[in-house]
Amino acid sequence: MGVPKQLQKHLDESNAEYDVAEHRTVFTAYDLAQTLRRDLADIAKTLLIKTEEGLKLVVVPASKRLNLVKLKKALGVKKLSIASEKDMQKAYGVKPGAIHAFGSVLKGTPVVVDRALAKAKELVFPTGSFTDSLRMKAKIYLSLENPVIASFTDAAKLKLTAKSAADRAKGKKKHKKGKGPRKAGTVSRKKSASKSGKAGSGSAGKKSVTKVTKRKTRKR
Repeated sequence: MGVPKQLQKHLDESNAEYDVAEHRTVFTAYDLAQTLRRDLADIAKTLLIKTEEGLKLVVVPASKRLNLVKLKKALGVKKLSIASEKDMQKAYGVKPGAIHAFGSVLKGTPVVVDRALAKAKELVFPTGSFTDSLRMKAKIYLSLENPVIASFTDAAKLKLTAKSAADRAKGKKKHKKGKGPRKAGTVSRKKSASKSGKAGSGSAGKKSVTKVTKRKTRKR
């Protein structure tokens, strides 16, 4: 499906540096972390909430759980609830679960970011396509969206499996050996074959492929 054109145009016109990762279809932040071999804390999960002031995008680490009481207090609102799929479709015309963290593209919707996420070095953002994600430095995202930053999450009990944790460690080791950021327009492709792709398995010959396109917009 690709990154939504409106979002990509916004990033390019803002001279934002980011990578595009193409991967298998995933619908949850947990599956995205496993697929890209990243910590749950690196995955930015976006929720749409309703208040008497209107809709707001709330962005939290996938390793945390949203605390509505804390969020209500942080925003200083009287009413707060999770928006329904109908609310999402009516406001933005997107499919259920296809919301992303860039409110500046979604009709200027205000963005609220959990402080734990704001402290991260690099983040992975679902784009709403289910097959493409963005990798971007947290400070770049914050400068683009200028969100309200507050603490409103609790520790979640989600943990990646031992196998996925080992794969993630291998991925980080390979990344450290790689070269630095490429120039605009260049493509870096990474392929990772799962055990199921080995000869003799039930799905012989199949591979899980992740492509990473590194983009660094040119200064105007």
